[in-house]
Amino acid sequence: MRRHRKNVERSRELRRKQTEAEGILWTNVRAERLGYKFRRQHQIGPWIADLACPKRKIVLEADGGGHDDPDTRARDAVRDQWLKDHKWRVIRFWNFEVIFELEVVLEVIWEALQIAPLPCPSPRCAGRGSC
Repeated sequence: MRRHRKNVERSRELRRKQTEAEGILWTNVRAERLGYKFRRQHQIGPWIADLACPKRKIVLEADGGGHDDPDTRARDAVRDQWLKDHKWRVIRFWNFEVIFELEVVLEVIWEALQIAPLPCPSPRCAGRGSC
């Protein structure tokens, strides 16, 4: 997938300005601490994921209060559907869950990592499993 220059620059900016919850999540999943590599502010198609595990096709999102707004929820739903259509699983946590219930959050992530990613129907995979 081709990376858009604008998104590359936006990803860098988001890494520099990560939220407290994103920083906590990153600290706990980086360096294969859960057995899989995660990337911060990872571009997937036209979207930028807070954290993504490409091998397991999992996106982790840490959402603040702004995501409770109806317009933002609608945009998130469109984004989540696009990711789902491309065989990614999106797991959303509220910032307060990451900050105050980290063990539960990490258990949810661990369990999701144990589930095999959905097979990719793309001809470029030629039946080799996930893209």
